[in-house]
Amino acid sequence: MKDSEPNVSHDSTQLTSSIPARDQSSGDVEAALWAGFAQASTREAFCASWLALQCCIIGGVSGGVVLWKTTDSESFFPLAVWPSAQVNMSYLTEAAERAAKERRGLVLKRNLDGDNGDSELTRFEVAFPVEVAGHLYGVVVLDVPPRPEPQLQAVLRQLQWGFAWLEVMVRGEEDRKESSSKERTQTVLDLIAATVEHERFQAAMAFVTAMATRLDCDRVSVGFVCRGRAHVRAVSHTAEFGKQTNLVRAIGSAMDEALEQQRTVVYPAPRDGAARVTRAHAELARQHGSGAICTIPLSYGDRLVGALTLERPADRPFDPPTVELCEGAAALAGPVLEIQRRDDRLVADMPDDRLIDWFGNINDFVVPGPGYGGPTIVRSPSPWVRDFLLKLAAADGALDPNREIALVIPGSPDQQGNSGKGGRTK
Repeated sequence: MKDSEPNVSHDSTQLTSSIPARDQSSGDVEAALWAGFAQASTREAFCASWLALQCCIIGGVSGGVVLWKTTDSESFFPLAVWPSAQVNMSYLTEAAERAAKERRGLVLKRNLDGDNGDSELTRFEVAFPVEVAGHLYGVVVLDVPPRPEPQLQAVLRQLQWGFAWLEVMVRGEEDRKESSSKERTQTVLDLIAATVEHERFQAAMAFVTAMATRLDCDRVSVGFVCRGRAHVRAVSHTAEFGKQTNLVRAIGSAMDEALEQQRTVVYPAPRDGAARVTRAHAELARQHGSGAICTIPLSYGDRLVGALTLERPADRPFDPPTVELCEGAAALAGPVLEIQRRDDRLVADMPDDRLIDWFGNINDFVVPGPGYGGPTIVRSPSPWVRDFLLKLAAADGALDPNREIALVIPGSPDQQGNSGKGGRTK
């Protein structure tokens, strides 16, 4: 394979004469393509219409592809394929790689039989990089039949002129990103304000509820690592979730999956994103009807201390801007929630202290020093323990002629959202 160095000219009369004329029917097709191009509302639709227009204007094109760069790697994926997305265009990869590497338009000659240059067995691959403000966004490659050198140069010039539309698209996306970035920053600050204005770990409930409301999520959960596993600590709009064992276990598994990978996990996985393990997320979606899930690890210093899981219906997936917003909120809220969680724990600093963990899955207590053994914390309180606490209250002088003494435990109607607090005593 050899390349022909493009001699790009900006003479429009030469372009008109070099590209074969189109008949009336092709003009009608082109008009329809322009109409579709004007109505394109997504990057995929825009590039698909643009590619079809280029192939129609140039004429005789066997196939074409617009390859776009992924957001977090150096790889490319097919954003638009002509004439059909089902056509395999992998043979154009070499031309795309060269154009991307050299950052210039190329015309490459390809002999189908590999032995001779017979015009009937020769094809040309015309490649042009999509580069805006020094940043490479993608590559366009067309497969064209043999034609005179001036026409090959005209094809390359047409791509160069048509590239202006792609530049408009890219710059428009960047402007919208900048505007939405400011909005996301304000949203993150509002979410953090909703967190810090609450005392102790009640902030966790306020934070996930604010996230669910602001981002239109069905459910947002926050969990923290205890004994090597993530344990759900708060669920949006839910004062008591202890009885929803299967749901809590599924959310915890999704959190563990993100924590093990130390990366944000989005389900379903975005087409242009890096590969992630999503088995636990898929199971959460299957069991509890969550069409779209995003889990973000929470960090405090250099440690991962928990995770944030957001759930939405399938028709509202987590796009990159939304994921970026969630990651920003998690980065700021993680240290705040971890500090408040630690400050919310009871300390057994005397030999006679006894702490009761009604949930049994969250380390709410601190037992300093090695002198106090397992009996200091009761993690599976029996009915006799409850009876003992009521009698202990009466023995301390509490009179209950009107049966006003009550022991509030998880699941009690009187708990009123004090998740993790009811039933603890010291």
